[in-house]
Amino acid sequence: MGGLAHYLEREGLATVNIALVYKHAAIAQPSPRALWVPFWYGRPLGAPNEPLLQRRVLDATMALLDEPGDRLLKEFSEDAPAAVGALEWRPPFDLPRVEEESDRKALADALREEVAIVAARHEEAKAGRNSSFVGLSGLSLMGVADLLVDFLHAREETITSTRRPGLALKFGAQELIDAYAECVIAAGGADSPFGFRRWYWHETTAGLTVRHVADIAKVSPDHRARMIARHGSLLPREWNFVPGP
Repeated sequence: MGGLAHYLEREGLATVNIALVYKHAAIAQPSPRALWVPFWYGRPLGAPNEPLLQRRVLDATMALLDEPGDRLLKEFSEDAPAAVGALEWRPPFDLPRVEEESDRKALADALREEVAIVAARHEEAKAGRNSSFVGLSGLSLMGVADLLVDFLHAREETITSTRRPGLALKFGAQELIDAYAECVIAAGGADSPFGFRRWYWHETTAGLTVRHVADIAKVSPDHRARMIARHGSLLPREWNFVPGP
């Protein structure tokens, strides 16, 4: 749609665009006027059954037509409301907890303990579903945990000896999310994707570890790992987005 906007502009028709990825809109400038919204992909107007919020998004988008100049990229200041109960939701099984301030050794030990529990549950979940999204990295879940620990301790000799460690890191981090999600689905599911997302990134050792590893990978000797970490392929948008000119 952003590319189409340029053709319409050439014919004298003013256009506006809603952008879901700030960096793309800032760098590629797909439309002369764009409103960046901090919403989930596929939800440019915020959330279903929220007509007042959706109207405010549309009003803010159309208001760009009244502003002078072109190459406008404005930020919508509201977040979409989370699903009811998203802040309170927990999965129907327990995992060991680790403190945010834990040192790297404690974090590594807790990660291996947690992933061992999830791996066992995931085998049961996979058998019940007869399918899984896990497997693209070529590593077992414990293998992914070991790779994260190597990054956590900045063991360059181990990381660089891994075939394409950057891609293994990217795929492995995603497979952990998939494995945890498949365990949750097998246990009855979450009340909403918001609940699962908050729980995984804020309450699991895996989420905490990947957050630490993302910072470490930004200075990794492996250029793919650096690129993946620096371009926001490991973390949710709230940890990657930095507004700028």
